[in-house]
Formats: sequence, C-alpha cells, structure tokens
Amino acid sequence: MSRILFLSLLLVGCYDRHGRGRDAGFDADPDAPGVQICECCGVGVEWPANIDCAFGACDFACFPIDTGLPDAGPDADPGDCSPMPLHALCDYRVVPIGIPSRITGLLGDGDGCFCGETLGCSASIRRPGVLDLSTALCTGDFLCDGCFPFVEGECEIPALTEGDWQVYVNGEFSFQVTAEDAADPIARPDRCQRAANPDECRPDMPGPAVPSSFCHISNPNPGRAEIRVFHECPPCGAPAGPCEVEVLGDQVHVRPSSLLASCELACPPVCIPREDVCLTPRLEPGRYHVSYEGAAFESEFTVGSDEFIEICGGGATDG
Repeated sequence: MSRILFLSLLLVGCYDRHGRGRDAGFDADPDAPGVQICECCGVGVEWPANIDCAFGACDFACFPIDTGLPDAGPDADPGDCSPMPLHALCDYRVVPIGIPSRITGLLGDGDGCFCGETLGCSASIRRPGVLDLSTALCTGDFLCDGCFPFVEGECEIPALTEGDWQVYVNGEFSFQVTAEDAADPIARPDRCQRAANPDECRPDMPGPAVPSSFCHISNPNPGRAEIRVFHECPPCGAPAGPCEVEVLGDQVHVRPSSLLASCELACPPVCIPREDVCLTPRLEPGRYHVSYEGAAFESEFTVGSDEFIEICGGGATDG
C-alpha cells in the first residue's frame, strides 16, 4: 500500500475525532471556484471542493512519518545514513504558502570531499511558525573518484502558512524563511542561506549584523561563491546567525545576522572579531555588483574568467 493511500485511509479514520476538513469552519474561497481551504494542524491547504478534506488533504501537514532517520530516497539503505546538519538552503526564490514545496539542501562546509553520497531529509511542522528538518548523510555501494565540496539534495517542505518560519535542523535553530504567495508577480531574487552557528544558549532570534569588512574571490568558476564578511566588534555572546545572499540579475546582496544570546555571559573588556562565511546561489558567467546589508561599502567580482583574485575591503563599523 502506498504511503499516500495509507495516510489517506488513516485520515479517514481520524477525521471526525480531529475536526479536520470542511467541518472545521473553513469555507471555499469565493474567488477560486471549485476550491476549498482545509484546516490541517494549523495550516490552511487548498483542496478540490468536490473531494472531502479527509481524503488526503492533510497528509503532508498532519502525518509526517518518523522512521528515526530522514527519507533518503527509494535507492538508499536507511542503515547507511548518519545524522548531519545542513550547511545551507539554496536555489530558491520563494517558499510558497498553502502547498507542499521542495528546497535544495547542502551538506558539508565546502572544505570536505564527497562523491556519491546523498542527502536524507524529512520535514514536519512543530507548530505554526516553526519547521523541523531531520537531515543525514547517506552512503551506498558505489565507486567514485571525484571530489565535491557539498552533498546536494532536496527537502520536501509541507504546506506552510504565510509569514516568517524558524527552521530547526536536527534540533538546532539554523534558518529563517518567509512563506509568501507564489502567485504574486513581483520579481524575486535567487536565494542561498547559510545556517546559523549552533550555540549552547540555543538562541533562535536573529538580529541585524552590519559587517565591518569583506573578502571574496574575483573570477571564480561558475557555480556557488563564498563571500566572507568580518565583524570587528560584534555584540558579546552573539554567535553568527543565518547569512542570506540574494542574487537578482547582476546584483548580489549579502545579509549576515547575529543571534541574540538567551543566557547571561561574562563578557571580556575587549572586542572579539568574528568571521561569517556566506554562500551565493549558483552564478552564471558575468560581472556582479555586491552590496552588504547596513554597510556603506560595496564590491564587484567576475565569474567565468581564467584569473583568480582575492578582493578585500570595507571600513564600516559594526552596528
């Protein structure tokens, strides 16, 4: 029996007890004939009006299957998977509201050597505004002589409601994404977001972090590029939060953040500098102009040239 059929039958048995579907007080959208909104564990899901919500509408939102390890795909052996947190979420423009979606996840910090491994990933909604991802590195029987800095794969995201969502990976706060109306015709940038650094205080509220300087490689190969930003005097006890890089045309915008510490710390009398490594979405050959959130300085680099040049600059003060 397929997973969808099993979950649909399970929903039929639980429908009256849990109050999901049309009886939960949601009416059909008057602007979308033939569509109703099903209430699924705090998430509104669009569903054909002629099919009862109990028959599959809430599969993604209400019944994530926890196997103990992320779903590694049909060809992977769950016994060959070991937990590993995501380094980044990349190559997305919008996280849509009301429908399941997929987003690219990256394992590895860019300095490793991978070949043939796969990403195992499962997702569930903890409560409105909080999404849990379980991720793992999965290996199999393969022969490979390559070396890649990341393991890339897709995470299936359940339908989300509109607004900001905190994303926890293997129990640690890692990202913050915004679910939006995908039908809105505004131009959206490609995005890549590097994970926050784990911290014993478990902070989960990112705040702005204005960099004081930067370094990046000019003329990298097509693909992803690292942009390093430096904070000369960051707030005491504020580890690096998610760093989001947006690319729209030839414009690159870097948005680092700091996490607000949730416990009292003994702060030293001197500043302790911090370096954040941010990652771009995939870049095509061309020249790019880079701006930095809150900073007065800007930079440029070229993708697709034969020469590699490190460019550093800055001069602003952390805020």
